[in-house]
Amino acid sequence: MRSFHRSTKKCCIAIRRFIRNNSAKTHLPLLTTVDIFKHIDRYGVIYSIGNIVVVSKENFELQFGEIKFIVRENKRCVLLIRKLETIGFNSLVHAYQVKIPIAATSICLDFTELFDYYPLDLHNSISDGNAYVRLRVP
Repeated sequence: MRSFHRSTKKCCIAIRRFIRNNSAKTHLPLLTTVDIFKHIDRYGVIYSIGNIVVVSKENFELQFGEIKFIVRENKRCVLLIRKLETIGFNSLVHAYQVKIPIAATSICLDFTELFDYYPLDLHNSISDGNAYVRLRVP
C-alpha cells in the first residue's frame, strides 16, 4: 500500500473537491488521473504555485487570484485559482491593495482565459499590514 505525505494527501483531497464542484467548467471527469505541478512553462512564461494573476476586470478594476494548483489531464492544463478581493489602487506604493476574503471563492481558468498573462507576486507590507500586488511594466 502506498502512503502519502500529509500535505500531499490534503492537496489531493482539495483537488478532488475542486474538480467535483467545478466539473462542468474544467471538463474533467470526476474519476480521472491528473498531474500536479509546482511550476510550468506556458507560452514562454513560467507560472508557479503562489503566483498572483489578473483574472478579470470588473467595473474598471482589476480582479486578482492566487494560483493554488496547476493541474494537467492528458494535454489540457488548467490553473486552480483562489480569488482575492481588490480593495483599490494605492498611489503611494503604486500597487493594488488586496486581501484574502474569509469565504474565498475558487475558480478554474485555462491559460488563454487570463486577463493578463504575466504572473505577479504578493507583497506584504510590514508598516501597515496590508497585502499589495504590483503590475509589471513591459
